[in-house]
Amino acid sequence: MGAFGAGTFDNDDALDFLEELVESDGSGTLIAALDEALAADYLEMPEASAALVAAEAVAAKNLRPVGDLPPDLAAWAQRSRFLLTEPLLSKAIEAVSRVGSDSELNDEWSVSDAPDEWHAVLSDLKERLDAS
Repeated sequence: MGAFGAGTFDNDDALDFLEELVESDGSGTLIAALDEALAADYLEMPEASAALVAAEAVAAKNLRPVGDLPPDLAAWAQRSRFLLTEPLLSKAIEAVSRVGSDSELNDEWSVSDAPDEWHAVLSDLKERLDAS
């Protein structure tokens, strides 16, 4: 049985993307995940999970990390030398909103015992991305 919980890093798809992201240089992998989340007709679970991890990476770069940020992602955010721009923050917020409304991940949480817990995680992430 794989990992599956309400937190961004509590599922196997997210952990797989996290590993890919922290092994990358720069922001290409991160931006590709956000772009895919915004361009797809329907977000399957792996792509939705990747978008949330990418958004958490943007939040960490914005000095607003989640409390349970994996140490390897914290180190990646610190060593990555890309510019954190308003358009990137907006893209991350938009991707989180998309995951929370039109994705397989949202569909799964909608029929779970704790949909409010998952939506609270997304709301917290959007607030941390929107903080100036």
